[in-house]
Amino acid sequence: MFRLSRIGCSVVLFVILATISSGLEAKDGGPTNPGPEERNNSLVSVKITWEYKDLPPNMKIYQPPRGAILKLWETSVVKDHKDLPVSNEISDSVLKLRRGTNKTFVLVYKNDTRQPIYFFAAPHQVAPPEYSLGFKLKCLCINQAFQVGPGEIWYRVVELQISKNLVGDAVGISHTLIGISKERLGKFNSQTPSFLSD
Repeated sequence: MFRLSRIGCSVVLFVILATISSGLEAKDGGPTNPGPEERNNSLVSVKITWEYKDLPPNMKIYQPPRGAILKLWETSVVKDHKDLPVSNEISDSVLKLRRGTNKTFVLVYKNDTRQPIYFFAAPHQVAPPEYSLGFKLKCLCINQAFQVGPGEIWYRVVELQISKNLVGDAVGISHTLIGISKERLGKFNSQTPSFLSD
């Protein structure tokens, strides 16, 4: 009888300790099962990377100026960095935003060579690919070629949209930028419908 009581006390003590431990884990940010509301409020990290083919690597992404309203897909070339519609460079090319929101940012490419550069972007790739359902990146891979003169700085205003139902907390987006000749640019632009160059 005494032995059974002792076993019973041990079981009760174990249950109490397990309950306290579980409560502490939840309070201290330990393993929990977040509900839909908590998940929707969490930030999604989007890493933008670049691969280069026949093109010097120099693409960066920037925040727009605070309070500025930029026109989506605005594309231009400037001589000086101070003339860019940007503020700070985005650290590590990582964007962080909540589900159900969008983010405007600016692509910037400086031509540090003494020759003009002509390039285009192949369609972007998403990793992991199963997370590609739920976001839209309005970027530069839109069947359009660009040019940057020697020492000039090219920029383009783009936008990332994240669905409130996006699965996953971290997504990688990779673009391949491809350098082309002036002749190829000329042939392409002469056959390109006007709406693609607006």
